[in-house]
Amino acid sequence: MIVAYHNVDRSESLNSFVEDKMNHLAAFKERVTNVKWMITKERGAYKSVIQFQAYGKFFNIEGKAGNVYASVLKVHRKVKNSFSKRIKFKQRLHTRKTLSYLEES
Repeated sequence: MIVAYHNVDRSESLNSFVEDKMNHLAAFKERVTNVKWMITKERGAYKSVIQFQAYGKFFNIEGKAGNVYASVLKVHRKVKNSFSKRIKFKQRLHTRKTLSYLEES
């Protein structure tokens, strides 16, 4: 996991906050590679962006807020919601393929 900062002061508390949020996503960490965080300040708002690769596709999720920690938390929630839906969708597709395969036999 790489964390990059642009126009934002680096701090140990922010690094530990980002790592703590990543540790909450255990299922996320098992299926994901190339995780990159970018935290920037644009026009008075803080923007957090996470880029990662999962299931052969690249994802780019971002969130803006007035506080650095709030922007990281917003991105964390988006990743948590979208990734769980993606896993359920893939499981559902796998189930359909298995059932159609059994019907053909």
